[in-house]
Amino acid sequence: MLQSRYDHLRQTALRNAHTSASLLTTLTEPQDRSLAINNPQLAADVKTVWLKEEPSLLLFVDQPALSQLRDLVKTGATRKIRSEARHRLEEKTMTQRPWSKLQRKTHNIAALKIIARRSE
Repeated sequence: MLQSRYDHLRQTALRNAHTSASLLTTLTEPQDRSLAINNPQLAADVKTVWLKEEPSLLLFVDQPALSQLRDLVKTGATRKIRSEARHRLEEKTMTQRPWSKLQRKTHNIAALKIIARRSE
């Protein structure tokens, strides 16, 4: 019970915007980085290092860069990570600008070609 209470408090601190940056980096174990990645107190250089060490953390970032998502679609460690990155990329690009039918069709054909190349 004590351990679960400690875990709960630690996870709350990771999400809390008022937790100091030094405490964030001290508290954060690799498995908890997904909770802390969006905390505004976390230094940008720490986020950069974490994303280099574990690119799949990008899936937990609120506003990931399109270029980073594209890279994750190409280089994700597992099929599940690549699929989720592809889904996030499609969501983000669809909400940024409306696509015409031709653009959607071209995009879908390109995606199918990529999938076919991977399965060869």
